[in-house]
Amino acid sequence: MKCEKKTGLIVGILAVLLSPNVVVAADIHAFLWDPSTGIQDLGYEGYGIAYDINNVGVAVGAAFAFGLLEVYDPVDPVACLWDPATGRRDLGSITGYEGPSYARGINSSGKVVGFSEDFSATFTRGFIWNSTAGMQSLEPFSGWDYSIAYAINDSGIVAGESWKGDALQQRRACIWDPASGVIDLDPTGIYDYSYARDINNAGKVIGGFDGGGFVWDFTNGMQSLEALGGEYGKAVPLAINNIGQIVGRTSVGPYWSPYHAYLWDPVEGILDLGTLGEDQWSVATGINDLGQVVGHSYSSADSVRAFIWDEENGMQELNLSLGGNRTLPQAINDSGQIVGYSEVPEPATMTLLVIGGLAMLRRRRS
Repeated sequence: MKCEKKTGLIVGILAVLLSPNVVVAADIHAFLWDPSTGIQDLGYEGYGIAYDINNVGVAVGAAFAFGLLEVYDPVDPVACLWDPATGRRDLGSITGYEGPSYARGINSSGKVVGFSEDFSATFTRGFIWNSTAGMQSLEPFSGWDYSIAYAINDSGIVAGESWKGDALQQRRACIWDPASGVIDLDPTGIYDYSYARDINNAGKVIGGFDGGGFVWDFTNGMQSLEALGGEYGKAVPLAINNIGQIVGRTSVGPYWSPYHAYLWDPVEGILDLGTLGEDQWSVATGINDLGQVVGHSYSSADSVRAFIWDEENGMQELNLSLGGNRTLPQAINDSGQIVGYSEVPEPATMTLLVIGGLAMLRRRRS
């Protein structure tokens, strides 16, 4: 029965590929770009994403194999790290959550955080991993159900969120402190929902809520970030460096207007980083302690370009493509190494296109 389904699927794919309006599919591969050696493809057998990299050059993310003829037997993504000395290492998943897993952050000592899902990809549990103890669960608030971890600083404090049930309103930003356990960043429930996305070595946390973005620390608590676009502006923070500079995306007008990459500085305030060329949209996803910013710029989903920005040179395009039309950097370390993910033309799809092209050519000749 499975063979019949796959045969029917292949026939269907061939029919679609031979359509004049077809859009060619592509694999997604993780990459690491080094200023000295250039780009390195970290993906394998179909899919990979790199989310973060530390100053030693160890990257973390997720990868899985997804062959065109295995649509009915997909392999779940697995949290992994790429070490320049030892290569790739799969980190596995948490007991009871043996579905997809994702490594989202890494600190200077090699501790990794992320989250693991059950087989239905419905229930999640944050984790912390190191090479000695392996993967350990990060428990949500008492009486709550799920957790997700996004980032970890050099003190081992983890930023993420806790969930209760499946209601969006029961999503709360939190940190896990090795000394104090899980801490609610909005204990009075000021916001309908919130999440913590990154943390620096000073313990400053950035994240989002239903009305925009925030920065939090133990002294001042949760404070809203200003945005471009006046009264209707909304700034979403995505990364913070150890100087306290924050990057992300901000609306540049009312809700329906485009958004731009921004840099927020504790002294200078918010700066619009603009876009590449005539692009309408841009997003800043990573910043290092030198103030170098990476992200992507685009006008349509069919062409997404990588950029790097610094105070001296402004925004410049980076050629990080692995052969496709969309490249999305995620993080940059203090050596200027960049990780992210990029399209790679899918070999199986290209083979089918060749077969289709030959069939069409033969039909024309006859």
